Amino acid sequence: MILKKAEAAPAKELFKMYHFLFKKKYSLNSEEGIKRYNIFRTNQKLIKEQNVISPNKYGINAFTDRNLEEYLNFETISNGTFLDFDKYAVEVNEFSHIAIDA
Repeated sequence: MILKKAEAAPAKELFKMYHFLFKKKYSLNSEEGIKRYNIFRTNQKLIKEQNVISPNKYGINAFTDRNLEEYLNFETISNGTFLDFDKYAVEVNEFSHIAIDA
């Protein structure tokens, strides 16, 4: 599925697609789902801002519904190393991205 056309969709519709594509386990109508949606919407705005100022293009990935602390904890546990905070602010794990402009 190409997300370029989906990028213009309302945030709620894009979140539903994201939930399906990355096989998220929480209910969209639950308290957890609402929390994840709010984080997703904030991260989506940050991605758009980065794409305006950066020559690299960033897109939605499996971590787009996580805040920075959750992402860093996941990466620390899975990789056994700490990520550079400044690098995260610019890009998330480059291999987990799905390019919006693919």
